[in-house]
Amino acid sequence: MTQSHDLAAEYQAALCYLPPMLREVLERVPEGEKSRIQEVRLRAGRPLSVFDGSASRFVTPRGDLTRGAGGLVVDQPLLQEALVRLCDYSVHTHQGEMERGFVTTPKGDRVGICASVVRERDGGISCREVSSLCLRVSREVPGAGRELCRRWRPDRGLLLAGGPGTGKTTLLRDIGRGLASGETGDCKKVVYLDERYELSAMFRGAPRRDIGLCGEAICGLPKGTEYFFSDLHGEYEAFINLLRSASGIIREKIKETFGHIIPENEQIELAHLIYYPDRNLARL
Repeated sequence: MTQSHDLAAEYQAALCYLPPMLREVLERVPEGEKSRIQEVRLRAGRPLSVFDGSASRFVTPRGDLTRGAGGLVVDQPLLQEALVRLCDYSVHTHQGEMERGFVTTPKGDRVGICASVVRERDGGISCREVSSLCLRVSREVPGAGRELCRRWRPDRGLLLAGGPGTGKTTLLRDIGRGLASGETGDCKKVVYLDERYELSAMFRGAPRRDIGLCGEAICGLPKGTEYFFSDLHGEYEAFINLLRSASGIIREKIKETFGHIIPENEQIELAHLIYYPDRNLARL
């Protein structure tokens, strides 16, 4: 079985959670294109489209790919049916994910969501009137990280960087799988912090992706905010304010903790006291 065939099979598997009519159309796409497709996009009132990493093309009812008119138009009921199916018929259990703009299918494919956001009385957020869905086709490429895994020293850090669709998740998963399966020597204990269920595709306690013989996954745990600062242009005041205020996180925590006790102007004063204690304590 060739790698191209494997990639096309991953595309076919990703379609199983779509409504039958959409699935049948997308299965008619030429075989040579299936291994290249990275995203399937559904937009209400607009043509069904796919993205191959370089360009978007529209899918006709016959499965042909076109850059112009003739694509199958996705209406709102079809879009809503797709959302329900992608959530495995349990939209409410995915509400936490939807608040962050995505859901993950049982296969491990992430689905980006564009919708109207409504803040509920209890402070929670819900998505209404979904306008588009983007199904990202995840793929396993066994052996992709073997050479990097062989050269890398586990006592040193490793940074994987690249644009969307360049294979960062695929490479990271395979590195972990190789370490956990003993491909570089003894099996290592590997824990995946899988916030979006993309690495393990964990479903009902069992991983749908190969995470290695000694691999384990902690899923759904939100990552902390990450910051990357540069003061190349000498903007010291703006730079230090971002650091001291944690880009608004401190202000947010003050509101969560004291919002029902003290008025907003006093919350702001408290925040500034925390940001610049030396400067503000002298005024008290």
